[in-house]
Amino acid sequence: MTKQVNSIEDFAEGLCEVDALPKAIYKGTDCGAWIQWDDKGIDVGSIVEGSDVDCTPIRLDFPTTVAAVWAALTAIDEEAAEIWEKWNDPTSEYWEV
Repeated sequence: MTKQVNSIEDFAEGLCEVDALPKAIYKGTDCGAWIQWDDKGIDVGSIVEGSDVDCTPIRLDFPTTVAAVWAALTAIDEEAAEIWEKWNDPTSEYWEV
């Protein structure tokens, strides 16, 4: 069973200090994801360097789970990779001219 998250402190527990969380998420994801939070939930997203597009942010309202937050970050990483490929790789199936 995955740990329930009722606050950002619950999510950060065992990872890092809450103040260090944005940098840890940025450095710990391929896309350099960002994380923001308020007393109602967590938002994750990413800008995509080399494009004019950002990932669609994902909102997770409390209560949520640690697994749900990691799944959202994985989805952001995947979306960012697809956007980057679409904008930067002419051999990609997504390439648009």
